Amino acid sequence: MSGARPGRAGEQLLAPPGPLLAGLAVSRQLADAVGFPVTSTHVASYLVDLPGSVVAPRIDRDGWPLTVHLVLAHEQGIGPGSPLLVYDARRARPRRVRVQPSHAVVIHASGTLHGWGQPSGDECRTMTAIDTRPA
Repeated sequence: MSGARPGRAGEQLLAPPGPLLAGLAVSRQLADAVGFPVTSTHVASYLVDLPGSVVAPRIDRDGWPLTVHLVLAHEQGIGPGSPLLVYDARRARPRRVRVQPSHAVVIHASGTLHGWGQPSGDECRTMTAIDTRPA
């Protein structure tokens, strides 16, 4: 792997969300999208998924009840790119959600099994996850 891209495969950094993400976490648009007012927990996760990294399916714990995944950049290389995988007990296979750069998806992360498909080829995804909870 060349040194052209920052971070290591699957690297995650927990930090305060900063003013832009903190504003998104308590925005009226987010409250309208989820159907109820939300408040920030003042934690964000910054992630770099490089080729070969794995974000295994999981249920988030430790204060991540409602997570906003915002894809900042996604270099897909060949093919459609790896999706967000959302598992549902009523379906035999996970729902594959393609999240484009500058788009977000909200997950009830403390109650939904979810993960990201493994990047293939030279695919690279940079994103942030903002922790929120019902107000």
